Amino acid sequence: MAVSRLQQCLVFALFVGAMARGVCGGAVRAQTSGETLDLTIGGSAIVELAENPSTGYSWSLSAAESSNLRALVISAEGFKSGGGNGAPLIGAPGVAQFKIEGRKSGAARAMFVYSRPWEHGAPAGRHVVTVKVR
Repeated sequence: MAVSRLQQCLVFALFVGAMARGVCGGAVRAQTSGETLDLTIGGSAIVELAENPSTGYSWSLSAAESSNLRALVISAEGFKSGGGNGAPLIGAPGVAQFKIEGRKSGAARAMFVYSRPWEHGAPAGRHVVTVKVR
């Protein structure tokens, strides 16, 4: 299946920028895969990943490619549209939001994949977040 230039640019844009390091709270715009979050037990952060659901692609957690998930609680918080002041706009890109909470001390690795649920094979993108819970 051919990948359009627009799709290639979207995937590239997912990984441009920098993700902030933080202890608890606030949204972390996770655009650079491989960054580390420092959380306390009970502390949390919101990870935002660029997404355009109108293309059929969406982010999901890949438990098989993650490690030590028992140290975390990860929940999907939904999609936030990028259309004018957060107002829903059909076809507009936005961000998928995931809440990551520290459950117990240790290091964990959460792997998110960007794919179409009905397609098999390699995902269009991957994003890894390393979390240190203390």
